[in-house]
Amino acid sequence: MKTASAAEFNEMPRPTLAIAGAGRVGSALALLLAGRGWTIRGVWNRSPDPAGRLAQQVGAAAWTDPARLAEAQLVLLTVPDGAIAACCQAVAQAGGWRSGQGVVHCSGAVEVSALAPAQVAGAVIGGFHPLQAFATVEAALTVLPGSFFALEGAGPLTRWLPALAQSLNGTWQWLAPGARPLYHAGAVFASNYVVTLFSIGVRLLAEAGLTPAQASSALLSLTEGAVHNLAAVGLPGALTGPIRRGDADTVIRHLDALDATAPDLSSLYRALARQTLPLAQSLNLDPQALDAVTHAVRTEIPTR
Repeated sequence: MKTASAAEFNEMPRPTLAIAGAGRVGSALALLLAGRGWTIRGVWNRSPDPAGRLAQQVGAAAWTDPARLAEAQLVLLTVPDGAIAACCQAVAQAGGWRSGQGVVHCSGAVEVSALAPAQVAGAVIGGFHPLQAFATVEAALTVLPGSFFALEGAGPLTRWLPALAQSLNGTWQWLAPGARPLYHAGAVFASNYVVTLFSIGVRLLAEAGLTPAQASSALLSLTEGAVHNLAAVGLPGALTGPIRRGDADTVIRHLDALDATAPDLSSLYRALARQTLPLAQSLNLDPQALDAVTHAVRTEIPTR
């Protein structure tokens, strides 16, 4: 798909926007886009108070009737994943979709086909997913600019969606229909499960005698170092640790300790280690050392 230059995007006529869903994602997008010159005609939310607050912040109307969404050329549907299909259907029943309008959701996992009621009404449907973690609106305002955006759509969306990403200093890629669940699973591994693994690290350091606060502080510095290495040298060079060194003895000591103290984590450790082995192998690890580590993580240690 041909991509316009930054200058061409800046010269394109911008569609008027509406935000359907005044939560963290919708609020952050509205505030950032309004600050970059996009016209937001209105904000609609099932509960009117959040819509009113956000509308006031971005100089838009606060709509209580979803039919008013038809007044915008491009609607960003920023409701939770589980509500997308039902919300789209409710707006369709209210007459909020129309021919020639663009309607996109901002989910990474839900297929664009969830917007079928808008398509039936003549709208062009698509997806605009910021690959970013939104803990709060305030945090999102900081991290969203410069993010990656997964796009899906046709017709005018091929111009409008890259222009949105460009305004947010982002990079983007078009996803093929059906690719969203796998794409989003990859994002969950690299973001959500990092938090899970961090919490496991805090638990184990606490078992070793640190306070939770000490453990969190120590591991945060370590995690930041790993992210820095990824940014500096990428994969697979950012890998460090016993598997990178081919240190099977240390891996066995880890498993002994886990089996004794946290047996519920032994299988997870082995599974993650097995996924780490191909990275180590690509770094030209000594084959004999690699075999020793492979044996250690594939063989359950007998209960003593």
